[in-house]
Amino acid sequence: MNHDESIQCFHELLTEFARRTGLESLTPDEDNGCRIIIDGHLPLDIDSVPETGALFLHAPLCDIPPKPDVEFFRTFLEASLFGSQTLGANFGIDSDTNEIILFREMSLGATSPEQLENEMTDFIATLDTWKERVAPRHQTTNIHNDNNQAIRA
Repeated sequence: MNHDESIQCFHELLTEFARRTGLESLTPDEDNGCRIIIDGHLPLDIDSVPETGALFLHAPLCDIPPKPDVEFFRTFLEASLFGSQTLGANFGIDSDTNEIILFREMSLGATSPEQLENEMTDFIATLDTWKERVAPRHQTTNIHNDNNQAIRA
């Protein structure tokens, strides 16, 4: 799939996903991403990387404390091992926001609207579980983007 086909595929996937989930519309921004707000407070981004055909779900999980200890990072690394406690999602660090990010990578060309809906359900369940697990110790406060759509999970 070339760059233009990837962008078109992403637009079509978002349009059908929005229709299936009752959202007005999901329109990617200039960086091929869009944000939805889950339950009125959980930001979740859907991004496409046309050059690689990758599709990412990602959301901020928590702030990294000023002086994190080994146990802080061990918690996330152990949970990520083979996706054992994340339903296939992974954790990463966003150095720009100083946050732990939960993310899931999929193949854009191989993801149907139904699969995206199923992956989104698992991702939101994982996000909810981990938000509860790390709260209130390290709550994230950063919500970036004014072009948000809302969805009730």
